[in-house]
Amino acid sequence: VSRFSRDNARTPMQWNDKENAGFTTGTPWLGVNANYKKINAESQINDPNSVRSFYKKLIALRKNPEYKETVVYGALEPVWEDVHNLMAYYRKGDKTLLVVGNYQKEPQTIELAGECKKVLINNYDDVAMDGNKIELKGYQFLVIEM
Repeated sequence: VSRFSRDNARTPMQWNDKENAGFTTGTPWLGVNANYKKINAESQINDPNSVRSFYKKLIALRKNPEYKETVVYGALEPVWEDVHNLMAYYRKGDKTLLVVGNYQKEPQTIELAGECKKVLINNYDDVAMDGNKIELKGYQFLVIEM
Protein backbone atom coordinates (compact mmCIF):
# COMPACT_ATOMS: atom_id res chain seq x y z
CA VAL A 1 0.00 0.00 0.00
CA SER A 2 2.97 2.32 0.52
CA ARG A 3 4.04 2.33 -3.12
CA PHE A 4 4.02 5.45 -5.32
CA SER A 5 0.52 4.75 -6.60
CA ARG A 6 -2.64 3.51 -4.88
CA ASP A 7 -3.44 1.23 -7.83
CA ASN A 8 -1.84 -1.75 -6.06
CA ALA A 9 -4.70 -1.61 -3.52
CA ARG A 10 -7.39 -1.44 -6.22
CA THR A 11 -7.49 -4.82 -7.88
CA PRO A 12 -10.65 -5.86 -9.77
CA MET A 13 -13.59 -7.13 -7.72
CA GLN A 14 -13.47 -10.92 -7.48
CA TRP A 15 -17.03 -11.94 -8.34
CA ASN A 16 -16.45 -15.62 -9.14
CA ASP A 17 -13.80 -18.17 -10.16
CA LYS A 18 -14.21 -17.54 -13.90
CA GLU A 19 -11.77 -15.69 -16.17
CA ASN A 20 -10.74 -12.31 -14.74
CA ALA A 21 -12.71 -13.27 -11.61
CA GLY A 22 -15.95 -12.40 -13.46
CA PHE A 23 -14.97 -8.73 -13.32
CA THR A 24 -14.79 -8.18 -17.08
CA THR A 25 -14.76 -10.00 -20.41
CA GLY A 26 -12.15 -7.50 -21.57
CA THR A 27 -8.64 -6.94 -20.31
CA PRO A 28 -8.61 -5.41 -16.83
CA TRP A 29 -6.47 -2.31 -16.19
CA LEU A 30 -4.88 -4.15 -13.25
CA GLY A 31 -4.36 -7.87 -12.88
CA VAL A 32 -6.74 -9.96 -10.81
CA ASN A 33 -5.42 -11.24 -7.47
CA ALA A 34 -4.11 -14.80 -7.83
CA ASN A 35 -6.44 -16.06 -5.08
CA TYR A 36 -9.65 -15.31 -7.04
CA LYS A 37 -10.37 -19.03 -7.66
CA LYS A 38 -10.90 -19.49 -3.92
CA ILE A 39 -11.72 -16.02 -2.60
CA ASN A 40 -14.63 -14.42 -4.44
CA ALA A 41 -18.18 -13.19 -3.87
CA GLU A 42 -19.83 -16.29 -5.32
CA SER A 43 -17.95 -18.64 -2.98
CA GLN A 44 -18.96 -16.46 0.01
CA ILE A 45 -22.62 -16.62 -1.05
CA ASN A 46 -22.54 -20.41 -1.44
CA ASP A 47 -20.65 -21.21 1.79
CA PRO A 48 -22.82 -21.34 4.93
CA ASN A 49 -19.65 -20.90 7.03
CA SER A 50 -18.29 -17.89 5.13
CA VAL A 51 -17.65 -14.47 6.63
CA ARG A 52 -20.61 -13.17 4.61
CA SER A 53 -22.92 -15.84 6.04
CA PHE A 54 -21.67 -15.08 9.56
CA TYR A 55 -22.46 -11.38 9.16
CA LYS A 56 -25.91 -12.26 7.83
CA LYS A 57 -26.52 -14.22 11.06
CA LEU A 58 -25.41 -11.22 13.13
CA ILE A 59 -27.72 -8.91 11.16
CA ALA A 60 -30.62 -11.37 11.52
CA LEU A 61 -30.09 -11.43 15.30
CA ARG A 62 -30.12 -7.63 15.39
CA LYS A 63 -33.40 -7.56 13.42
CA ASN A 64 -35.04 -10.38 15.41
CA PRO A 65 -37.89 -8.79 17.44
CA GLU A 66 -37.05 -11.03 20.41
CA TYR A 67 -33.48 -9.68 20.70
CA LYS A 68 -33.53 -6.33 18.89
CA GLU A 69 -34.09 -4.16 21.97
CA THR A 70 -31.12 -5.74 23.76
CA VAL A 71 -28.77 -5.85 20.77
CA VAL A 72 -29.47 -2.29 19.67
CA TYR A 73 -30.11 -0.45 22.94
CA GLY A 74 -28.84 -2.74 25.70
CA ALA A 75 -26.18 -1.55 28.11
CA LEU A 76 -22.69 -2.74 27.24
CA GLU A 77 -20.73 -4.25 30.13
CA PRO A 78 -17.17 -5.47 29.41
CA VAL A 79 -16.08 -8.71 31.08
CA TRP A 80 -12.75 -10.60 31.36
CA GLU A 81 -10.84 -7.51 30.27
CA ASP A 82 -7.61 -8.89 31.72
CA VAL A 83 -7.71 -12.11 29.65
CA HIS A 84 -5.24 -11.94 26.76
CA ASN A 85 -6.72 -12.33 23.25
CA LEU A 86 -10.29 -12.54 24.53
CA MET A 87 -12.97 -9.97 23.74
CA ALA A 88 -16.12 -10.31 25.82
CA TYR A 89 -19.02 -8.17 26.93
CA TYR A 90 -22.61 -8.42 28.07
CA ARG A 91 -25.47 -6.63 26.33
CA LYS A 92 -28.12 -6.08 28.98
CA GLY A 93 -31.66 -4.99 28.26
CA ASP A 94 -34.87 -6.99 28.48
CA LYS A 95 -32.54 -9.97 27.93
CA THR A 96 -28.90 -10.57 28.79
CA LEU A 97 -26.55 -11.58 25.98
CA LEU A 98 -22.90 -12.54 26.30
CA VAL A 99 -20.75 -11.81 23.26
CA VAL A 100 -17.36 -13.52 23.42
CA GLY A 101 -14.57 -14.01 20.90
CA ASN A 102 -11.30 -15.92 21.23
CA TYR A 103 -8.71 -14.00 19.20
CA GLN A 104 -6.00 -16.67 19.17
CA LYS A 105 -5.52 -20.14 17.70
CA GLU A 106 -5.15 -21.76 21.14
CA PRO A 107 -8.31 -22.67 23.08
CA GLN A 108 -9.38 -20.62 26.10
CA THR A 109 -11.70 -21.58 28.94
CA ILE A 110 -14.17 -19.13 30.43
CA GLU A 111 -16.44 -19.57 33.43
CA LEU A 112 -19.91 -18.10 33.12
CA ALA A 113 -21.38 -16.17 36.04
CA GLY A 114 -24.86 -17.49 35.30
CA GLU A 115 -26.76 -20.09 33.34
CA CYS A 116 -26.46 -20.31 29.57
CA LYS A 117 -30.00 -20.43 28.21
CA LYS A 118 -29.17 -20.68 24.53
CA VAL A 119 -26.27 -20.30 22.08
CA LEU A 120 -27.60 -17.87 19.49
CA ILE A 121 -24.57 -17.55 17.21
CA ASN A 122 -21.50 -19.74 16.88
CA ASN A 123 -18.91 -19.81 14.13
CA TYR A 124 -18.29 -23.52 14.82
CA ASP A 125 -20.71 -26.44 14.69
CA ASP A 126 -20.51 -27.12 18.43
CA VAL A 127 -19.66 -25.62 21.81
CA ALA A 128 -17.60 -27.44 24.46
CA MET A 129 -19.61 -26.80 27.64
CA ASP A 130 -19.15 -28.38 31.04
CA GLY A 131 -21.58 -26.89 33.53
CA ASN A 132 -20.88 -23.18 33.54
CA LYS A 133 -17.48 -23.55 31.84
CA ILE A 134 -17.00 -23.10 28.11
CA GLU A 135 -13.85 -24.03 26.25
CA LEU A 136 -13.57 -21.73 23.27
CA LYS A 137 -11.78 -23.20 20.29
CA GLY A 138 -9.22 -21.10 18.48
CA TYR A 139 -10.92 -18.07 16.93
CA GLN A 140 -14.33 -19.18 18.17
CA PHE A 141 -17.01 -16.51 18.51
CA LEU A 142 -20.27 -16.91 20.43
CA VAL A 143 -23.37 -14.93 21.24
CA ILE A 144 -25.09 -16.55 24.21
CA GLU A 145 -28.42 -15.77 25.82
CA MET A 146 -27.91 -15.82 29.58
